[in-house]
Amino acid sequence: MDINTNPEITDVYNTGVMRHIAEVLTTLSPALRKVAEYVLQHPMKTATMTIEDLAIETGTSVAAVNRFVRVINCGGFSGLKSELLSTLRNVLSPIDKLKKQVNDQQSSHKLKELLEIGVANLQIAKEINTEISFINAVEALIKANRLFTLGFGQSSHIAIAAASRLHPFFNSAISVNMVGDNENAAYHLTSIKPEDVLLVILLPRYSSDTLKLSRFASERGATIVAITDSPASPMQGLAHHLLFAASEHPTLPNSNVAALAIIEAIVATITIKNKEAIHISSKETENLLSRFYLPQQPDLSEKKRSSFKVNKKSNIINLPYALAIHGGAGTIIPGSSKEPQYLEALQQVIDTGEKILSKGGTAVEAVLACVIALEDCPLFNAGRGSAFTSTGTHEMDASIMNGQTLAVGAVAGVRTIRNPIYLAHVLMHHPNHNFLIGEGAELFARTCNDIAIVSPNYFYTAERMEQLKYVQSLSNEALLLDHDAAMQSTKFGTVGAVARDRFGQLAAATSTGGLTNKLLGRVGDTPLIGAGCYADSNTVAVSATGTGEAFIRAILAYDIAARIKYTHVSLEEATREVVLGKLTELGGQGGIIAIDKEGNISMPFNTKGMYRGWAKEGKGSAVAVGR
Repeated sequence: MDINTNPEITDVYNTGVMRHIAEVLTTLSPALRKVAEYVLQHPMKTATMTIEDLAIETGTSVAAVNRFVRVINCGGFSGLKSELLSTLRNVLSPIDKLKKQVNDQQSSHKLKELLEIGVANLQIAKEINTEISFINAVEALIKANRLFTLGFGQSSHIAIAAASRLHPFFNSAISVNMVGDNENAAYHLTSIKPEDVLLVILLPRYSSDTLKLSRFASERGATIVAITDSPASPMQGLAHHLLFAASEHPTLPNSNVAALAIIEAIVATITIKNKEAIHISSKETENLLSRFYLPQQPDLSEKKRSSFKVNKKSNIINLPYALAIHGGAGTIIPGSSKEPQYLEALQQVIDTGEKILSKGGTAVEAVLACVIALEDCPLFNAGRGSAFTSTGTHEMDASIMNGQTLAVGAVAGVRTIRNPIYLAHVLMHHPNHNFLIGEGAELFARTCNDIAIVSPNYFYTAERMEQLKYVQSLSNEALLLDHDAAMQSTKFGTVGAVARDRFGQLAAATSTGGLTNKLLGRVGDTPLIGAGCYADSNTVAVSATGTGEAFIRAILAYDIAARIKYTHVSLEEATREVVLGKLTELGGQGGIIAIDKEGNISMPFNTKGMYRGWAKEGKGSAVAVGR
């Protein structure tokens, strides 16, 4: 073997034990030569192996490995590993000298010296990584269908940055660090497939969870590309492609300079090799245009200019947020003792959503939080307060839509999911399935560590049971959309939220317990994208409540968006035409809440009232029931 021309060779082969192995290579027996060649080809991997592992990898035996070690006079297998680790550390020795020099200054580090630490780490990364190793890693990424990034502790934010920088080049780029705790991260890796790649960041101090999840992904056939600090890293032997980012630092747990530089090099190389790079770049620029810093105020009309808010401290232009919610169309008896409870509950939900938006949260985050709060309140027919079916059970539906990406998630007929809207939100991020029903949805939810599963008794309320008894006393086939306990007034049972965030993105979410005394398996408009829920950041976000079958026939939510997009009518014109015209003509009752891309709010209804609330940045908030 020519150690001077092998593409994977670095300076490590010109030192100590490696040179000695090369010198005796031709004198060894076939079995021992197999061991020697393996060590020369994989010194980093050998340094982390057991003697049994090395015997298996070389197709020899433990006895052969022991004979080889005696020939090179390393003092046993542990001595060989120590020699290899020592040799590998020598490659990283420049940083040690710099550390000592900096520490000698009694911790009074100067800027130039601290920057030199980063330079030294970059230099080591440059020397230890071979061109072929880098290209192989990049090619593995290019061939992948989806990208998952992983890293905990000191490595987590680097993994998140990698997913952010690389996401335009993949069908999906998921940083499992952003989905909650370690168990949640493991759940998100359950969908990884052989055509996917896991990019692992593992810097000291090494995370055992990162190693466990990497093994899990590898066992599922995924390709593992790792960025780690040195050849002695525990990722050695686990990753298919290794890139080294020296991370020594005299003060901090580690330096991230080299790791970030390698990620930047990967992004640059993929960009050059990707034929769609210009198109991707143009699309990204268009999507992010509303977030860019503008050095001069654009030449807008006075009306347009007033829709922008300028943060004087940072000169970043933000759009004012807007939020609307509903708790069902209809009305309770005027002066009812329950009306203050409804208004208080609606205001609390508005406050929840507005708090998220005011802190820069996204429209999706806001509508999700609002609908979860409505589902948890027994006053509303969704989640906790859901209506009973004809058999005295509960079947709930929900949907959510991201107006920026047009991603959707929906569930129907679920019975034990505390917050159906949250399950819909999880499905919105699923790579393959976005709408699940009944038993399938229930089974999927049980694989998600963050989905709350409850007893069916959780959804029992005395008021809803009285409604069921009342309806069934009239007729076994009678239906009740939603009544209060006195059954003297109509209230259509659905909840929903729409929002525009400061980035101009729209989102919508809707959830319901359905009709009282409905047949098992009945599904209304709520989980059907385009009927009871729709969002497109170029037009409008809509959430509906009312006679579900009529909303389905009208494709009501999408019809509003289509009128705005294709006939260029205003939000108010579009919503009134559809709700007060088309819906009424179809014999449907109910209402909608809608926010357009300009932040305008419209909430028309053809019933006596609608439980609703709204908020606009700088203009306060309000809640109402009647007209």
